[in-house]
Amino acid sequence: MPSRNEELPLAVEIQQTAEQLHIMDGLAIAMREPARVLDAVLLSEDVDDARTLLRERFGLSEVQTSAVLDLQFRQASRLDRRKIEERRDEVSAHLEYLRVHDAPPDE
Repeated sequence: MPSRNEELPLAVEIQQTAEQLHIMDGLAIAMREPARVLDAVLLSEDVDDARTLLRERFGLSEVQTSAVLDLQFRQASRLDRRKIEERRDEVSAHLEYLRVHDAPPDE
């Protein structure tokens, strides 16, 4: 069950969780086709070309592309890809939990 970080204001926790989910979404998208990610990196002249190609191929944002490029390919095993998907689902559930608690009470 998700819980709140009481040390942070709710709005800040929602923002941080949304940013984390955005990154996890990008990793999950890329790790569904790790061979295409590796192909994009290997075909690129440099990291800037790889960034551009990954953004075009997968529709990733800049921050998502950076996370994908930072991912080590030993983490592309099926188990690790499943863990990324599971973590993404956890972060999504946590964000939903936070948003529900941020909603104004019913009158």
